Amino acid sequence: MRVVFLGTPEFSAHVLKYLIESGVEVVGVISKPDKPQGRSKKPVPTPVKAYITENYPNIPVYQPEKVSHPEFQTTIEALKPDLFVVVAYGEIIRESLLKIPPLGAINLHTSYLPRWRGGAPVQRAIMAGDTYSGVTIIRLVKAMDAGDMLGQEKVEISDEMTAGELEEKLLQLGKPLLLKVIREVEKGEEKALTQDPEKVTIGPKVKLEEYELFWDRPAKEIHDLIRAANPEPGAYCFMVLKGEKRRLKVFKSAVVDVKGMPGEILSFSKNRFAIGCGVKSLELLEIQPEGKRIMNASDFFRGLSEAFPTLL
Repeated sequence: MRVVFLGTPEFSAHVLKYLIESGVEVVGVISKPDKPQGRSKKPVPTPVKAYITENYPNIPVYQPEKVSHPEFQTTIEALKPDLFVVVAYGEIIRESLLKIPPLGAINLHTSYLPRWRGGAPVQRAIMAGDTYSGVTIIRLVKAMDAGDMLGQEKVEISDEMTAGELEEKLLQLGKPLLLKVIREVEKGEEKALTQDPEKVTIGPKVKLEEYELFWDRPAKEIHDLIRAANPEPGAYCFMVLKGEKRRLKVFKSAVVDVKGMPGEILSFSKNRFAIGCGVKSLELLEIQPEGKRIMNASDFFRGLSEAFPTLL
């Protein structure tokens, strides 16, 4: 069975590696265009492109600006694919393109559908304080993440789990599940389950300003936001230190039952520091002051030569 794989980030590259090493015949790879990075603005290949060009130079890689452009459709048709496999490609694929492979297109989605359709299911699940998530293999259809479910696995989300940690768990669950579904589709033995429209929630990509911390909110809500922004881009607030307004990122925290006014810095135990919130308080564990590395919060506060900064 001839498979064309569509994917872009590191997560996709790990899945692609697993599929190829498991014997899936990948005849072409489609990834987003290289992006300029760093001070030099030199274009850097996507992780998927980098993996294929380094390890399988015989497999063609395509990077169209728009995958559904009519001219590019001819290129895809020439590959004679039986199936599209899509993993975090980064673009909605038009229906006309989905009709090219006779076996259609399937997608690995990192949520327990129908909860959290959209571009940021991992972050949205943690921001909402969900206690579970999962991976779902679906048929790609015109509507976003609305296709029939062909396979699904659930995973627990602990109170301390970050987005990065959850994504790693979903990767390890998703790889064998996707392979299983591919084999079932190849044999015509896939089992489709329609999504319940009453249970649909939407998880669009998170805007940077959504990660700003406001201390009048409950500590648990702030803690969940911090977990969702770890490892990147990092949840943030602003502080006034030595008369200057600076950004402070928070990467790890813990809810504690200590009383304080919202935004008040509390030294409540030896080398332990918390911020008063709307409900309870939040102990800071790992932070990154503007212009500095990530560090233990206790090291930062103990190292101050003057009064605590004012949090905004």
